[in-house]
Amino acid sequence: MFRRLIFAYCFTFSYGIIAAYITCERLKPVHAAVMMLIAGLVICCIPAEGSPIRENPLRWRLMIMMVMGFAVFCLRYVYYNQHNGFEERRIEGRVTSVEVKEDYARITVRTDCDKYSVSLDGEAAAIPKTGDLVECKGKKKLPERQMNPHCFDYGLYLMSCGIKYQFKADSVRITGKDNSLLGVYRNALYERRDIFLEAIGSEESKAFISGVVFGDKSMLDESTIEEFNGNATGHVLAVSGLHIGFVFALLKRLTRRRNTKAAAALMVASVFLYGEMTMWSAATIRAVIVMSLKTVSRFVRRPFDMLSAVSAAAILLLVRNPYQMFNTGFQMSFLAMLGIAFFSSFMTNILGDYAGMLVSVQLATAPFTAFVFHRFNALSILINIPIVFIASVLVPVCILCLVITAVIGNAPIPGIRLAEGMAELMDKVNSLMFMDGSFSNSVASEGAGYLIALYLILFVLGSEWTRVRLLRKDVRIVAISFIVIVIASAVINSSLGDFDRADIVFISVGQGDSTHVRDNGSNVLIDGGGRMEYNVGEKIIMPYLLANGVEEVNAAVMTHLHMDHYRGITELSRVMPINTVLIPGMFSLDEGACDAKLINCGDRINVGKSTYIEAVWPVSTSPNTKAGSSDMNENNMAYMIHCHGTKVLVMGDMTGEEECKMSEYYKGTEILNCNILRVSHHGSNSSTTEELLAAADPEVAVISVGKDNMYGHPGEECLERLSLKGIQIYRTDINGAVGIRCNANDIVPGVKEYSIVTMH
Repeated sequence: MFRRLIFAYCFTFSYGIIAAYITCERLKPVHAAVMMLIAGLVICCIPAEGSPIRENPLRWRLMIMMVMGFAVFCLRYVYYNQHNGFEERRIEGRVTSVEVKEDYARITVRTDCDKYSVSLDGEAAAIPKTGDLVECKGKKKLPERQMNPHCFDYGLYLMSCGIKYQFKADSVRITGKDNSLLGVYRNALYERRDIFLEAIGSEESKAFISGVVFGDKSMLDESTIEEFNGNATGHVLAVSGLHIGFVFALLKRLTRRRNTKAAAALMVASVFLYGEMTMWSAATIRAVIVMSLKTVSRFVRRPFDMLSAVSAAAILLLVRNPYQMFNTGFQMSFLAMLGIAFFSSFMTNILGDYAGMLVSVQLATAPFTAFVFHRFNALSILINIPIVFIASVLVPVCILCLVITAVIGNAPIPGIRLAEGMAELMDKVNSLMFMDGSFSNSVASEGAGYLIALYLILFVLGSEWTRVRLLRKDVRIVAISFIVIVIASAVINSSLGDFDRADIVFISVGQGDSTHVRDNGSNVLIDGGGRMEYNVGEKIIMPYLLANGVEEVNAAVMTHLHMDHYRGITELSRVMPINTVLIPGMFSLDEGACDAKLINCGDRINVGKSTYIEAVWPVSTSPNTKAGSSDMNENNMAYMIHCHGTKVLVMGDMTGEEECKMSEYYKGTEILNCNILRVSHHGSNSSTTEELLAAADPEVAVISVGKDNMYGHPGEECLERLSLKGIQIYRTDINGAVGIRCNANDIVPGVKEYSIVTMH
C-alpha cells in the first residue's frame, strides 16, 4: 500500500498530536473523538492483501502511532500545567540564548528542572552571554496565552521552544561558566562566534550577517525584517535546509567530492558544529538530520529518500516536544521540504533544477505565509532567485571565515570584508525589489481548517500514490480521500473557530477599548484602543481583523478622542482601508488625525439587515471640546448596539455624573435597557453607578482593561456593585477577547437569545 511507510507513521503520529491539542488546549474532546474515529475508519479501509483486519500489522502500527502522538502531547501538556507555586523569587541556571534590544533584553535560562524566558532591563549593568551561569531574582509567571481569536499565541510559542515559565528579573548576577565537558566545548564555540561577529565593522552588517548565518534576528531593525517578510525571502534569515545545503556544497568542494567514510564523518561533524552555533532551532535540527541521513545512506547501501528522511526528522523532533507542531518555524521548515519531496521532480523537468526547486518551495510555503503573516507578494518567486543566489555565496564565505576563526582564534579580515559587501548587496537588492510594498499586499485569512484541507489536497494530488491510482483508473479511492480530507478539516476548523460566528467581539487591546461589530460581510469598529509607546492599530487591531477574514472596515465610530480609544483608529487608517470615521458631534473635525464625519445623538449606523448602532448620549452636542482637555470624559458618546434582538450598551469613558444624567433623562423608558453592558472607563470606581445599573439592568458586564495596569482598573467598588446585582463579569485582561453570538433566528419576534465565548 505505502512505499514510504515512515511518512504514513509520521502523518498518523502528527494527527494524534493535533487531536490531543484540540482535547487539552481547546477543550473540545468531542471534536477530537470524531477526528480519531474518522482516522480509524480510514485506516481500517487500507487494503490488507487478503488478510483480515485483525491480522493486518500495518493497520495496527498506524493506529498505535496515532495513539502515541495523542499520548505524547497529553504528557507534555500535563508537564506544562503542573506548577510548584509562584512564590519562587530566585532561579539559577545556564543561559542558552540571549536577545538584546534597545530598551530590553531577554535571555533563556535552563535550570535543573525547567526552562525560563527571563526579561530584564536593556540598560542592566551586565547582560549575560550564552553559556554563562546566572542567578536571577525577580518574579515568576506563566506565559501569556492568545488574547484575540486566531492571533499570535505567545505562550504556545514559548512551549514549542520548551519554555515553561516567564521570569521578570529585578537583578541578574553572573556566577561563572559551565565547566562540564559539554559546557567547555559549547563555550569555546560561542567565544569563536563572538570573535567572528566582533570583527564585522558596521553594526548594520553585523546584525544582517548574524541573521543570515546564525538565524539571530534580534539585532535587525523591524523595517528590514518587514521587507524580507514582504518579499517572502524571510527564510534566509532563519537557518534552514537552504543553509545546511550551502554548508554541504562547500564541504563537497573541499573534499573534492570524495565518497569516503572520513569525508562523510567530516561533513556530518561540521554541520553538527554549525548547528550548535545556531542554538539548534527546529529548522536546523531538521536540516542536520536530513543531510546526515543523506550522507550516511551511501555507506549503508540504502537509497536516500527525501520524504522518508523528513518524516524521520519530524518524528524525532515531535517525540522530544510535540508542541513544536504549532511553531511557525517548524511548520514552514517542513512544508518547504515537503514541497521539494512532492513537487520538485515535476517542476525541475519543466523549469530546470534551480528554478524548479525554488518554485516547489514557494508553492508549498506561499499559502502558509499568506495565512500566518497575512502578506502575499506576487513577485516572490522572481525576488527569491537573486536573493538565494547571493545567499549561496554569502553563507559559505561566512562559514569559511568562521572555521578559520575557530582554528586560529582571529577572524580573517579580507573574508570578513567580502562578507560585509555581500550582506550589503543582499540587503540593497531585497530593499529595491520590495518597491515600498507595492506588490506585497495584505491578505485576510480564512479558518485553519481551510488551510489544512488545501495542503492535504495539494500533497495528495502531488503524491506518487495518487498518480498510481489514476493510472490504474481507481478514481473512487481518490475521491473518497478528498471527501475524508474535507470532513476532517471541517471538524478541525469547527474546533478552532469559537469566535467565527460571533456577531460582536470586544477585542483585547490592553488598557483601552475596541469593539468589533459585524453582519453579512459588513464590519464596524467602535473605538480602536491606543498607547503612546505601542502601535496598537497596526500591531493588534490589523492582525486581529486580517486573521478573522476582514480586509477593510466599513466604519470606525468613536466614543471620544482619548488616546486609548482613538489613537488605534488613526494608526489603523494608515495600513488598512476605513471607509468612514465618525466622531461625536461635540468635537470639531480638525481634531482627528484622519478624515472624519460627525455623529450625533439619534443617528444610526446600519451594519447589516438586523444589526445597527445607535448613538444614545449626549442628547445635545456642540463643538467646543478640544482633544486632550481634562474634561474629555465628560464629552463622551454612548452607543447602543442592536443585533438580532440583543442589545449591547457601549459606554466609552463616561463619568458617573454623566451616567446619572443619562439615566434620569431616559427614566420611564427602555432605551437604556440592555443585555450586555460594556462597562465605562475600564471599571473605574467612579463609573458604573447604581443609577445606570438600574436603568440598563444588564445580565452581563464586559470590562476592557490592561493586565496589571498602573491605574488599578477595574476598581473593587465597581466589581462589587456588579456582583451584588448578580451580573456576570468578563474582563479582557483575564478572559481575553469576549465574543457575543446573537440570535439570528427571527422566526420568534422579541426573543432575546445570545451566547458568550471567550479566549480563556
